[in-house]
Amino acid sequence: MNSKILSLYAVVSLSLLVSCANDDTSSDQNQQDVNEKNMTAFVTSDNTPSTRTTAEYDGSGLNFFWTEGDHLWVDNTTASPASLQQDTRNNISDILINNTSNPAGVKRASQAKFWFEGTFTANSYNVRYTGKNGTKDKVIIKSQQSQTVPNDASHIGEDGDCGVATATKGATDGKYYFTLDHKASYLTFMPYYDSNLDPTFTPGLASSVKLTKIKVSADQDIAGTYNFENTGIDLSSVTSASKEIALTLSNSFEIPVSANYSKNGATMVIAPGSYTNFTVEYTLFDQKTSVTLNLKKNYGNITCSIGKNKKIATKLDIPNYSDTKWATWDSQHYYWEGHENNQPRVNGETRGQIPQNASDPRWYNSSSSQATNLCANCPNINEMFWYISNGAAHWDSKTVWCVWGHLYQGGMWFLKKNNIPVFDSNKWYDGHDYRLINNGGVYVDMSDRISTADIPESDRNKYFFLPATDNMAEDWSPVGIYGNYWTSTPTNGDNTRAFALIFSHNHMRVLSHPREMGLVIQKFQ
Repeated sequence: MNSKILSLYAVVSLSLLVSCANDDTSSDQNQQDVNEKNMTAFVTSDNTPSTRTTAEYDGSGLNFFWTEGDHLWVDNTTASPASLQQDTRNNISDILINNTSNPAGVKRASQAKFWFEGTFTANSYNVRYTGKNGTKDKVIIKSQQSQTVPNDASHIGEDGDCGVATATKGATDGKYYFTLDHKASYLTFMPYYDSNLDPTFTPGLASSVKLTKIKVSADQDIAGTYNFENTGIDLSSVTSASKEIALTLSNSFEIPVSANYSKNGATMVIAPGSYTNFTVEYTLFDQKTSVTLNLKKNYGNITCSIGKNKKIATKLDIPNYSDTKWATWDSQHYYWEGHENNQPRVNGETRGQIPQNASDPRWYNSSSSQATNLCANCPNINEMFWYISNGAAHWDSKTVWCVWGHLYQGGMWFLKKNNIPVFDSNKWYDGHDYRLINNGGVYVDMSDRISTADIPESDRNKYFFLPATDNMAEDWSPVGIYGNYWTSTPTNGDNTRAFALIFSHNHMRVLSHPREMGLVIQKFQ
């Protein structure tokens, strides 16, 4: 992870101009000039992008700009009594310009002027920036933050950004120069997803899948209200403390195929410190399928240094079943082979050109023998009986998976055959070989053996998962509700039917099924 020290270099010009009692004004501008003559102007004249108070990521660190609502505090020790003074007014709102590289971003300024009432004559002054929600001696690092535009961190001033400096008078020009060192810490996230199992589909997740929230947690406090001094944050003074920070995002944050800050750069303010059990949770939402996915990654121990930004570019691990193949029973070609552009790719989508008759190589095998084409490696009927009767079936409505870039959930876990006692491909537990004695009336219903309990992580490797990818026809729905998987066994006495596994959250059967249906071709583990 890359980091970059955040600092602000500013040139401050101090000039106390006293107005005459009989100054005449003829316009608003003249009145403004008179008001300014009764104040001291602090003028930031440096134009370096790392010298302001709202941020955007540039590939290596955060660049900063002034935005409306920014203010500064000066510790005026020469006043009587000495006091921390906030600027009375500034010109930021007058000079804001659009972000040409990010038109949706907040307007910003590269320079600013701040006017303070009072006399400033010392050789140096302490300067504070406590953000837009802080006070002269308090900084609030929020546990609930929000960002509306990718790579536009204009929110950090509202969520806990802060900094300090010592302004020192120049030797000859009467100006005060200071470098503002930011005293919070920052995390810039840019998660990505590059899995592409289906060469006919554009890599990555569909544009309807958005990053909607990022939550960070640790064993220690990472947010709260802190005392703020001329040296920065007093971390030991925290009140209203929180061990979590949630950054809520708008619906414009995409999931690119590689780390790309312009697509989803999201910046969070966090209290500096060393943390244990540091966990990041990403929330994704598919606007097309209405499925929400929460993905967690634990980083163990991590240090967030004062004034530094950490880049966190995480590859999201989402089970991808875009290589799923559907077919009529034991056909020579897959259901949409040669017609991929007409294949439904979203739940509920309807398209045409499905296989119609035996002149199409996608049409089913009408043989009465065991499968020899695409269904040859599917479980035979005996094996499928074993999976549903002794495979400790667990329905899983939580696991999220994707097909062709969209998110779905729902599927069944079964024990791998090596973990099923006395598993026998040649006969079921009643001693019969159902490859020989089956007919259209044979079926096995094991719906009462479905468990909905979570499988312990320690046992998860004993199982394999079958997503509820439904069947294929002119439409494709309801995905995530039903699983339909062919066996390699035909129905005796009926060359238009073969055996298949059909399951849902409360339904699990192996039964005779019309061969022209587009069910999943799958070799079981």
